[in-house]
Amino acid sequence: MTGVDISDHRPENLRLIDAVLDERFRATIEKRGEIESASINTGTYVGEVFVQNLAGRWHYPSWFQAIRASISRDRYRAERYCYVLVADEKVYVFRAAREAINKTGAVFSLYEFYQGYARRTRDSPTGGSS
Repeated sequence: MTGVDISDHRPENLRLIDAVLDERFRATIEKRGEIESASINTGTYVGEVFVQNLAGRWHYPSWFQAIRASISRDRYRAERYCYVLVADEKVYVFRAAREAINKTGAVFSLYEFYQGYARRTRDSPTGGSS
C-alpha cells in the first residue's frame, strides 16, 4: 500500500499510511466494497505499532462476545471487543483506522492518534512501563 517496507512497525510509518489514506484511496475502496477489509488491515497494523512500541497487548473478544458480534446487524460491534490495551487503557485501533479512511489521513491522522497515547503513556506516573 505504501510502496515502502513498513514491517518494523515504527510509529513514523503511520505518517506514510496517513499519506496513502486520501480521497482517491477512499473512493477506490468504496467502489470495490472493501472499506471493512481496509479498516481491518489498517487497524491491525496500527495495533501492532501500539503493541511493539508502547508495550500494548491485544484484547480479543470472549466466546460470548464473538457470537454476539457475529449475529449483530451492527457491522462494527466487534470493534468494541477487539482492541489494544496500553497501560490498562482501551485503544480502539479498528475504529481509528475506519475514521482515518473515511475522513482521510489528512483530517484524522493515525500518527497523531498514536502520538496522543504515547504522550499520555510517557506522562503517566509509571512512565508507561509494564
